[in-house]
Amino acid sequence: MIKLSRAVLVAGLTAATLSPLAAHADYSKCTGKIRSMGYFITDIDSDWGRPYDRFTGIKNGKEYDIYVNKNSCKVEQTVLDNDRRWYD
Repeated sequence: MIKLSRAVLVAGLTAATLSPLAAHADYSKCTGKIRSMGYFITDIDSDWGRPYDRFTGIKNGKEYDIYVNKNSCKVEQTVLDNDRRWYD
């Protein structure tokens, strides 16, 4: 009985440890490409039903929405995010 309990505990701990990696793996391959383009990534919107991920990144003091193909990591569109107004 003790051996079975240990086996279940080890299996549970292994699954709990590796589950964040599985969730992170979907978009992590594309972050390097976005960073190499000079963007500092502040947010990633990954929806399992869409063929692209939306990265929010900062470059030269401006915030951009960057739409990236999930499969190829090709940047489909870069849009200046100007919906934030800075007042003096």
